[in-house]
Amino acid sequence: MTNTTLLKNLNKSKNPMGLAKKHGFNSIEEYTKYLEAGITKIPIKEIETKVEEIENKYFLAVDVSGSTSNISKEIQKGVIDFCTNLAKSDDKAKVTIVEFGTAGPGAINVIKETKAKDIKKYVHRAIAGTPLHEAFLECLLLSKNDKNSTIVVFTDGDSTSTTKAIEDAKAASRKYEGTLVFIGAGNEVKPTALGLSVPEGNILKFDTTPESVLKAYNTLNTATSVHSRNVKEGKVEESKTEYFKTKTDIAAMLRKSANKEIKVAFEKKIDEKANEGLIYSFLNPLADKKGNIKLTDIKCKELAKLVSTGELRVLRGSHVGDKDEFGRYVFTDFDIPAGQHATRLVNPDTIQWVEIDGIKYTKK
Repeated sequence: MTNTTLLKNLNKSKNPMGLAKKHGFNSIEEYTKYLEAGITKIPIKEIETKVEEIENKYFLAVDVSGSTSNISKEIQKGVIDFCTNLAKSDDKAKVTIVEFGTAGPGAINVIKETKAKDIKKYVHRAIAGTPLHEAFLECLLLSKNDKNSTIVVFTDGDSTSTTKAIEDAKAASRKYEGTLVFIGAGNEVKPTALGLSVPEGNILKFDTTPESVLKAYNTLNTATSVHSRNVKEGKVEESKTEYFKTKTDIAAMLRKSANKEIKVAFEKKIDEKANEGLIYSFLNPLADKKGNIKLTDIKCKELAKLVSTGELRVLRGSHVGDKDEFGRYVFTDFDIPAGQHATRLVNPDTIQWVEIDGIKYTKK
């Protein structure tokens, strides 16, 4: 298209400014000058994509009540290990520790926000009381409801919070858009956590032994490293390589991938009602004017495969090696919004491919 034609189009256009911008100019006058000067090459304006670096903040509500005295060393180690592992996956992550039970009922102590990689020491002092909900409210307040924040509660017992604090915490948690994790001991762990809108898949239970505390923190380290959102928006990591493996090989790799973020594609359970629609859609075009259908061997095989194959689903998450009574892996789905049930069951026999450490393994 010549400049003369472009100029005519500009003069006739009902939206000359839009036309100028389309060709990389900020004003009609600038575009007109270029056309009138006989410039044959229209400069294309380079589109600059603004990439936003996400800053992740973590708030640890740590129980320092008197009953934690026998596991204080393990809690100290757990906090330090958590920060160390977090820094490996997200060197800009910031951590704020909110101790509760520091000097009596309702008392909390906020240790100022620090980069995870700079936290080398944490002194756990077991004192008194368990004002869990007051501490949780403080974490919510400090987080400013940032969707990139994570609140982790660690407690070894039941809350001694006031009724008002409990109700306020429950109401505020329903509006929180970040990630919630609850690690607790005792009979009230699950109802307390669910009352604070913690997804069931993010509730970890331990008994009050040193070994159990360290195991709980180890599980937390895995969950937070794979949950780390220290990525640039809009960037999608593609598989680096693809290999074809037998079903047995893939099952073995899945077993060894415990506590890692992986992607797994599997067939969901067959939906009989949905199959009725599939069968109709498959057979209807084959019917003659009288409604008679003649199936060839090939068509029969196609139909058999259609109704015996469940819908393919791709899940991004992790498992800790646990299986249910039917041999299905218990996964935590990382793409489920906070506050919703995030546990998913995956039958190893239905897996079509897995992606581990950026490498895709597809069933032969």
